[in-house]
Amino acid sequence: MIKTNKIINPYMKIAIALSSVLIATVSNLSYAELLNSKTPITPQEMVKKMGSGVDSTWSEVPNKIAEYTTDASVAFANKGFKHIRLRLAQDPAADTWTYLDEQIQDALDNGMIPIIANQSHAFEDNPTAQTQADWVQWWQDMAVHYKDYPYELMFDLIVEIAASSPLSNEPIDQLNEAYEQAVTAIRGAGGYNDKRIVIFSAHKRSDATRMNQLDIPTQGNNFLIGEFHEGYASGPSTDSTNPHYYWDGGEDEIQLMTDRADAAVAWSESTGIPIWEGAWMPGNYNKGNDYDIARQINFVEDFVKVLNDRNIPHAVNATKKFYDVATNQWNELEEVVDAIMMLRLGLEGEDPDVDKQAPVWTNTTFTLPDAEQGDIYSYDLSVDVSGPEGGALIFAKVSGSDWLNVSELGVITGTPLSTDTGENIFIMSTSDGINNSAGAVNASFIIDVIPTSDLEPITAPEPITEPELITEPELITEPEPITDPEPIPEIVSEPQPERLESSSAGSPGLSLFAILFVYLLKSIITKKTYRKNSL
Repeated sequence: MIKTNKIINPYMKIAIALSSVLIATVSNLSYAELLNSKTPITPQEMVKKMGSGVDSTWSEVPNKIAEYTTDASVAFANKGFKHIRLRLAQDPAADTWTYLDEQIQDALDNGMIPIIANQSHAFEDNPTAQTQADWVQWWQDMAVHYKDYPYELMFDLIVEIAASSPLSNEPIDQLNEAYEQAVTAIRGAGGYNDKRIVIFSAHKRSDATRMNQLDIPTQGNNFLIGEFHEGYASGPSTDSTNPHYYWDGGEDEIQLMTDRADAAVAWSESTGIPIWEGAWMPGNYNKGNDYDIARQINFVEDFVKVLNDRNIPHAVNATKKFYDVATNQWNELEEVVDAIMMLRLGLEGEDPDVDKQAPVWTNTTFTLPDAEQGDIYSYDLSVDVSGPEGGALIFAKVSGSDWLNVSELGVITGTPLSTDTGENIFIMSTSDGINNSAGAVNASFIIDVIPTSDLEPITAPEPITEPELITEPELITEPEPITDPEPIPEIVSEPQPERLESSSAGSPGLSLFAILFVYLLKSIITKKTYRKNSL
């Protein structure tokens, strides 16, 4: 039995027949966004992959941690974000793993490079020998726990050092010492950590103009990235005397951005270490929220252009400003997010041609009809996604149980076994089959597999019986004669001569007389015969 919610047309039948052949090819195509590199990625290659990213609060803020679901990662990945910085504020490191494992895997499964970043509040606020040792231990524990994770996972040593922190006091000997110890601990943690990329930043809010005071960790192994912030981690300022002032995109305002970006580029060129802008915000959301949507988009266009002109990847701050993780809904700032995505590296200056637009799923999570253990299951994913007009879509399976496969045309088929019963979650991707220029977008699909024992028993239909025939009533037979208990033995007599029918036959007297006469005559004859024989 093929279970489906649709009538399978002839084309779909062909797809089902070919699915077993196509799946081997599909699993190796580049548009399947699963990140799982077992080969070291150089920092120079990594910054080309990072593009536009986002800083996360669902790994940092307690209520956001509790509210997080995979749908949130899928939503940001589908927008086009290529990396996500997971900021952590808990000690010890082991306290984060119950939720961090899931969030990292969700990022990898959806094509976003995950970056673990330590808020380091205890060390930053009170940098003693003990808090420094605890901070180094935190990173060693984290590195051991994730030592076998793919090379896409990166470590960001400190989110941002406040200007008021003692660690920002110059000279920054203690900060350089702490970086040296942390990188050494990470490199010695085993697994892929000897060539895993580690990110470090300057003091005073990651000031690009102070990166030249950083010592390069001796165990960097050429797998380091330098982080800087332009000064807009909390958004631009409406105060014209503020060095982060922005209002109408005037020449002076743009120059403030370019000076810091150029300082970071100069440091990168002198050290050979690539750079990343780790936090910026389109509006002053935390300090008045004075910018309307139009002005925020203007800032986005000016700011991102400065970075794009220098091929610098960047992360916008932060997920909770644009997206409600409790309801999995974008808020009114979604338009700003879309503006950022239109300017992501590699797309600036291109016309929004219809063939370049990414496919759109009708939802981020789908609950499909139940499957039955041992029965063939089929569903057509193409009905749940829309793509460029006239363009072909290509589908691929990103993750999920082995029993279900998907063809390039989007037909999923498979037969679940007893080991597959219960809830099954699959992530499927689709991309523009014309040129794949818009990348792949993912969606989650939930299928409940019902075990055979839970199915209602199939009983044979009751046999159709012929109507009863109306029979004749039974004949009433004569009762058997009642005999005497001890019957008198019958006297066997010689055959009697035939009597002549008499006209007086009906008279009892004449009949009795005739009988007696015959009897006497017989007796006489018998006696004469006896005497004759005896002589």
